Amino acid sequence: MTTYGITGATGQLGSLAADLLLQQVDPADVVLLSRSPEKIAAAGATTRAADFDSPEGLVEAFTGIDELLLVSTDVLGSRLEGQRAAVEAAAKAGVRRVLYTSVPDPSEDNPALVAPDHLGALLSTDVDDTALDVTGPTSVTADDIAALAAERRGEPVQVVQVDDAAYVAGLEQAGLPTFVAELLASFGTAIREGRLAEVTSAVEDLTGRPATPLATALA
Repeated sequence: MTTYGITGATGQLGSLAADLLLQQVDPADVVLLSRSPEKIAAAGATTRAADFDSPEGLVEAFTGIDELLLVSTDVLGSRLEGQRAAVEAAAKAGVRRVLYTSVPDPSEDNPALVAPDHLGALLSTDVDDTALDVTGPTSVTADDIAALAAERRGEPVQVVQVDDAAYVAGLEQAGLPTFVAELLASFGTAIREGRLAEVTSAVEDLTGRPATPLATALA
């Protein structure tokens, strides 16, 4: 028997992963973890509190779990230490396999501002690891997205290219904090460098079915 764990089980990705997992295995073999476990609604599954910012409780929270989906947090600026603590706690608790959600190409020279946090978490332990870039079946450009939007709206949608400074200024004017605006702009830089352009067969390799095209997902 294998016991599966999912962190961030009340978040968007964590809750979706939990729903899919509970359709595949006995809920008694599932441990769902969250900073707010009382918000988890999953009949039959075990729920536990797990807060990456309180590492002293993580080993106990992960004990008994064989395979753990560790969903990276969105606490910018402080999450690296918490994510490292979670990986280290999983190792101490005897978790056999940890699946960590990262970003494409989490390298030192990736301009996306989140890359260092993910790289640091991935380098937290000395265990052997395998990195999988999970992508759609084709790369998608801004023009492709605009064409899909135009098709559904029934009217033209124009892509307006702006430099990073103008993009940040526009986001700030719309009410976003500067650090969030700069974060989003850094993804644009990474996209221009081709950091998100790779297309892989990971979805089909892992699930046995091809990835769903964006147009189909939006239909």
